[in-house]
Amino acid sequence: SDPWRQFLKAEAAALGIEFIDLVAPFRALPANEVPALFIQNDIPGFPLSKGHYTARGNAFVAERLLNRLRKIGDAISFRN
Repeated sequence: SDPWRQFLKAEAAALGIEFIDLVAPFRALPANEVPALFIQNDIPGFPLSKGHYTARGNAFVAERLLNRLRKIGDAISFRN
């Protein structure tokens, strides 16, 4: 996904849109911690749920998004 993410980042920058990429934080995790962030098998009654975030995975993403959005908000405040 690296070439695709780099393309999106460049296109977003050209449009003045902040691109929040969370791949690096996932890659920084120890390999044994990653499975707990994703549903490992389809949940009965929810086909294709395998691979989606678990509650822990959602919290991981939400924390990083919140931190990044706060930084963006601070940067915007300073510009105005």
